[in-house]
Amino acid sequence: MKKLLFLITMLLLSVATFAGDFDIVGTWYEYEWDIESLDGIWIFKSDKTGTCEEFHKGVSEGVGNFKYDFNASTNVLTVWNEGEEDDPVVFPIRIDSPTQFTYSEGRESLVWIKQEQSSGAVSHAISPKAASFKLASSKDGLTYYFAYDDQDSYSNFNIKSDKEAYEVNLSYDASKILIQYFQYGALVTSEMTLKGDHVVKEVVSIANDNQTTVFNTIDYTYDVNNQLVKVVTKSDFDPSASNEINISWENGNIKSANISGSVITSNVEFDYYTDNEDQSLVNAFSGSVAAIFDETEVVTFAPLFYCANYFGASCKNLTKSVKRSGSNAKEGSFNKTINLSYEYESNGLVKQCNYGNKIHQYSWVSGSDIAPQVWKSLSNETVFSLDGRHNTTIQRGLNIVRRSDGTVVKILK
Repeated sequence: MKKLLFLITMLLLSVATFAGDFDIVGTWYEYEWDIESLDGIWIFKSDKTGTCEEFHKGVSEGVGNFKYDFNASTNVLTVWNEGEEDDPVVFPIRIDSPTQFTYSEGRESLVWIKQEQSSGAVSHAISPKAASFKLASSKDGLTYYFAYDDQDSYSNFNIKSDKEAYEVNLSYDASKILIQYFQYGALVTSEMTLKGDHVVKEVVSIANDNQTTVFNTIDYTYDVNNQLVKVVTKSDFDPSASNEINISWENGNIKSANISGSVITSNVEFDYYTDNEDQSLVNAFSGSVAAIFDETEVVTFAPLFYCANYFGASCKNLTKSVKRSGSNAKEGSFNKTINLSYEYESNGLVKQCNYGNKIHQYSWVSGSDIAPQVWKSLSNETVFSLDGRHNTTIQRGLNIVRRSDGTVVKILK
């Protein structure tokens, strides 16, 4: 008995020692107890907000925002997920070391391991990876073909049409992304300046005959919730490329963008298919990000890198409609709504977006066979609690979900 009491005392002392050195702020990788594969990347910020990126078999299932509180005296972590603020998740955790903590429920347990560096290489991996994007409604068959490196980042891509073809080369370092290609004998360069994991500035220039000209510059601003909220574009050559764009968010999606400049005054509003979550390239190329920049004549590569988390939080859902109102030099006054619909492959990935009278077609790299998560439509899913009870919806805590294809995943809500 004395030996047992001694062991308990030593355990409590060790936990107390760890607790004194423990800091929840930082990036944590979440695993199941066997630590066979990454289940999530949690980022706890000092302002009591954070993000969680969930994975299934190495494929990202999207990034969610939350607010949190950690009580260091009781070791209780409380998380308020975005959109569910009145129903917090409470984790009584065990601090195993300054860089590890555990949450247990019944016989199941989850382990979080703190990372010394930021989640850069992992969080900027693109998943699922698009093999190509084709503007099928264009007269010249404009198509992008994508290639990836061993970190699942873009290594380069080719842009082809019936009239021309050129290769776009990319290079990365801690402070910038450099994008370059030759077109009509001129070298086009986009240099994206990084601050942490965010692109804060983009400069697009054209070099020809030993002369370099800056076509436009773009400054990006983010709020405390990691959301892109302001874009300022400037160009000495095209007045349509000089604007201020203010962006508002609602329920994890870009709700509207107000664009003002010398020749453009435009408001763009978005609606979404809220039963489907998708943060792939489709979300940008056929979504709000590309639609916002399409209002201007600015040259930018932002939509390409949006799904790689270089521009803060991604929209959660696929775009359902785009409402445009305002005026510009080309159209005069306008007030129109564009509706979007999607066609899917058997695995749930988008193969075509019908964007008004435009057609966007996507193909995917072999192995990108797990669609982004669709938890709000569970008609073909079977959900069980850990005690074996069958549920019709995802419940608080750990859930066992048997998908229609026979695979089984564990979901923590």
